[in-house]
Amino acid sequence: MMVAALGLLALLAGVKGVTQPTTGYLPVAGTVIDYRAHLYRGNPNSSSRNQWNLEITVAYTYTIDGTSYPGRDTLFPATLGSKSEAEQLAADLARRFAQGAPIELFYNPSKPSESALEHRSWLLGTPALVFGALFLGGALGLGVIGVIELLRRLLKGPQSEPWKAELALWQWLKKAAIGLTALIFLAGLAAGWSLYPTQVAFVVTVCTGFAVILGLGIWRNKARRSNPFGP
Repeated sequence: MMVAALGLLALLAGVKGVTQPTTGYLPVAGTVIDYRAHLYRGNPNSSSRNQWNLEITVAYTYTIDGTSYPGRDTLFPATLGSKSEAEQLAADLARRFAQGAPIELFYNPSKPSESALEHRSWLLGTPALVFGALFLGGALGLGVIGVIELLRRLLKGPQSEPWKAELALWQWLKKAAIGLTALIFLAGLAAGWSLYPTQVAFVVTVCTGFAVILGLGIWRNKARRSNPFGP
């Protein structure tokens, strides 16, 4: 149930990210009303314990065709290597988003009350969407398998062999997990490309080169095994 709940939350976040992009929004001048910064450390039980995350929320107003609209947006957290760097960035952003400071933001031309501080591609929501589908689908599949197994044990005893339905569902879950994991990787690359195309291109190039070298090595090894007396 906890895995299903986590998957559902991630799925909803992904749907919102995919269906509410801001790439078509138009620029407009606005005025800062309030600025809040939230600084927190990474997970102490993982490699991110030495990283610091900074998340900022800005409230502002802007005017479209003589009508004033309020807005609030939270920028994606910035990850830094030390607390001093995070505090320095927070101080710089505090000066940039000081109360009453003019800023450029983006609004939805078809619905002027919707706005954002930056353009966001729909690709940013794809990792959460696929991740949520993986967790939610896996949890539901395991739940169905558990019900089938319970019925089998009640009807035929605890030592009975698994039914064909159980085995078929297990095979389906394995294939679905592999496919969705691959989709998460591709969705992560797509989301990263929308933010940092140069870095993602470098990573893809390095990984592709490594995969080619690995593939050539496997091919040569198979060729040698198939023809052990060859040149």
